[in-house]
Amino acid sequence: MCPFQALYRYSPLNREIMTQEVSPVVVVEDMLLARVNMDHIFHKQLQLATNMIKQIADKRRMKREFHVGDLVYLESQSYR
Repeated sequence: MCPFQALYRYSPLNREIMTQEVSPVVVVEDMLLARVNMDHIFHKQLQLATNMIKQIADKRRMKREFHVGDLVYLESQSYR
């Protein structure tokens, strides 16, 4: 089950089926092409945002190495 279906209790529409059909009506064909272009733009912007968030998160991380026998302090958080 995908997260969308778990949240809304119905499966999402399959947009690939909608965009692969060819319509004899020019206006409908233009709308389908516009939808495909918007999907590409959306996915590109989503990847850019994901990469930017990852870079910010990686900037704050510190590389740590532990060896067998090292004593470390582990702080647990019960609410997470």
